[in-house]
Amino acid sequence: MLIRYTWPALVWSFIILVVTLIPGKTLPKVGFFQIDKVVHFFIFGTLMLLSSYALKKTCDYTGRPAKVLLITTLYSTAFGIMIEFLQQFVPGRGPSIADVVANTIGVGLGYLAFRFFEKRNWV
Repeated sequence: MLIRYTWPALVWSFIILVVTLIPGKTLPKVGFFQIDKVVHFFIFGTLMLLSSYALKKTCDYTGRPAKVLLITTLYSTAFGIMIEFLQQFVPGRGPSIADVVANTIGVGLGYLAFRFFEKRNWV
């Protein structure tokens, strides 16, 4: 039963991991607000949203309370930092503080989206 709620977050985490660790050429640097930063906002916002939904539904199902948004914020942010760290070992990729910031902003947007949906009882 719980896999019904958790599989989207797990699959999305795996997709992020695979796609961000594929060797390739680095993108040209044209400033902080490049199009790739928008992608970072989207993928980590989605991760936060899916993870929050999964944990909330799991807690509802098991009857065990948890600080859903705190746990998923820490998970999503740490996942983004870990990926940037791992990119230093991937040919053609490299870590970027700007990407960590973009990932974290995406987590914040996912947090706000989850709160919005939660207030309307959509989750």
